[in-house]
Amino acid sequence: MTITLRQESATGATTKNSSLNYQELDNNFKDLLQNKIQQLQVDADTGSVTVGEALSNGVLTLVGGTNVTTSVTEDSGGNATITIDATDSVGISNVSEDTTPQLGGNLDTNGNKLITLSNLNLILAPHGTGVVEIQGDGVSADGTIQLNCSQNSHGIKLASPQHSAGQSYTITFPETAPGANKIFQTDANGDLSFVDIPTGTLQNIVEDTTPQLGGSLDAQSNNFTSVGTINGHTIPGGAGTFALTSDISGNTTYSVSAETTSGGANLRLTDSSAGTDDVKIAEGTNITVTRTDANTITIASTVTSGISDVVSDTSPQLGGSLDVNGNAIVSTSNQNININPDGSGKVQINNTYTLPNSDGSNGQVLTTDGAGTLSFTTVSSGGGGISNISEDTTPQLGGNLDVNGQSIVSVSAGDINITPDGAGKVVIDGLNYPTADGTNGQVMTTDGSGNISFTTVSSGASSLTNLSDVTISSVADNQFLRYDNGSSAFVNETVTFVDNLNDLSDVNASGPSNGQVIQYNSGASQWQAVTLSFLSNVSEDSTPQLGGTLDCQDNIVQSADLKDYKETIHSLGSTDNPSIDVANGNVQSVTITSALSLPAFSNPSTGQSVTLIVSGSGTASGTGAYKFAGGNKTLTNDSIVSIFYDGTTYFASVSTDFQA
Repeated sequence: MTITLRQESATGATTKNSSLNYQELDNNFKDLLQNKIQQLQVDADTGSVTVGEALSNGVLTLVGGTNVTTSVTEDSGGNATITIDATDSVGISNVSEDTTPQLGGNLDTNGNKLITLSNLNLILAPHGTGVVEIQGDGVSADGTIQLNCSQNSHGIKLASPQHSAGQSYTITFPETAPGANKIFQTDANGDLSFVDIPTGTLQNIVEDTTPQLGGSLDAQSNNFTSVGTINGHTIPGGAGTFALTSDISGNTTYSVSAETTSGGANLRLTDSSAGTDDVKIAEGTNITVTRTDANTITIASTVTSGISDVVSDTSPQLGGSLDVNGNAIVSTSNQNININPDGSGKVQINNTYTLPNSDGSNGQVLTTDGAGTLSFTTVSSGGGGISNISEDTTPQLGGNLDVNGQSIVSVSAGDINITPDGAGKVVIDGLNYPTADGTNGQVMTTDGSGNISFTTVSSGASSLTNLSDVTISSVADNQFLRYDNGSSAFVNETVTFVDNLNDLSDVNASGPSNGQVIQYNSGASQWQAVTLSFLSNVSEDSTPQLGGTLDCQDNIVQSADLKDYKETIHSLGSTDNPSIDVANGNVQSVTITSALSLPAFSNPSTGQSVTLIVSGSGTASGTGAYKFAGGNKTLTNDSIVSIFYDGTTYFASVSTDFQA
């Protein structure tokens, strides 16, 4: 039914362009009443009003309330929009924003829980003398606290006495810790204490040889077993009928039978004189109870869709997390265990990282992006993707090479070449070796500053053919001539660097004095007697210089003023368990991975000290003889450990936090 217009046009209406008849006019009004105008009933606490019809006088008014405003706007099409705004901007978006929350009414958990996170306690703290009160329901349920097991499938309850008991008292727990075989005992004030079990108290019923019941005995779903008697009458044991005999009516026997009843079956007890009593066994969910015959009641399950084991389910789905409960997911007959996510799903391990769902190419490795996603990537050359060093045709060391007790060797009589680049030197333990060969006959010498070069050694005189006033009675290997003032002649004495002297020529040795020696003078091309200046002690040398290492032979250098000196740093390599020998120097270095275990010195001596430069972070420890300054053992990336040995204890001090 639609509205018909005479000559105007409108959406949803038909234009006739002529006069309307009575039926068309009636249909227009019927359509308005039935389809175009709908009533709206507004209900309130005090009644209801109908609005939206011409004959109805109700008006629906929307007004703002507390912290609420309303407004009406109209668009170009004549559509009205009612906007309701909240003017309160002080509200919070969640409860955690309220730092001093208070309830304005009862808090309904709505089936949820009050929980804590990060293993924190749930604390209830009443003010002053207030208590934590567990109320009853106001009708029949008493106030009760239930303590569940870890799986929340079992629990014990602490309940208040019933309302009818009219009790209000306080139980106070003992102030002392419990002991073995103790029991609770209360005084008149409800104060509990741990006491020993009173003497004579029964540990179990079998100890009572004359038991008496003070009330009804509840068997708690357990059985009375073995053969015995009740009031002198035998209770049979084993299989057979359990008959109860009454002394009152003279050996009256109750018989048991099964009877049919609606929704189950009856277990009927019949007494020939007292009649019958029925115990109904009712049907429950998915359970049927039927009387099979006069002596049998059958209880059966109606569930037919269940499975007897998981293997029977050919399309299993988990309804919750699968707890292996200490077991494993295994296969038999060498079968694979497949984990196949659907579509773009991933395999996640411990919700921490995600494995790729397809294989990579040959030789690729699994790498992480640091955000928990693993993928197959190709290792770039030189980045660890070689199986041995020989595959690296341009190797470079990223750190010190520790041979770890091994050797650098060659095979097939091959050379081992050490070739520095450009002006680089071959440096072995602080000594700079030449990078080019010398001439024939030259030898390597040092300049005393760690630089070694090829030099020519002066050969001296080539011959000795004449010598006067020389007394040589006999000669021996490794002797030399020394002038003796007492005999006014040269005498032969043994040294380590002369092969033999038994005849000399072209020697100018007239007028020799005591202690002179023969020295070759290349200018005069002859041997001459000369006096050498020797020190009786080192203090006579005002400008001493060492030509080599000074070995003090365990003696002491005292009253020394050291200036412009340096110490050799001996490297211990990369290890968490270094071996320290002061003979290698008083300054040593080591690189650690996670910890530093300090040992006793090798060949220790009282007064020794070592400064140890440590690269890497971790914790220091030592033998039982170590003591650390301030107890500080923490090592940062760069640390200095100073160690002093007094003959008994190693005193160590750790210095860290070195900054530019």
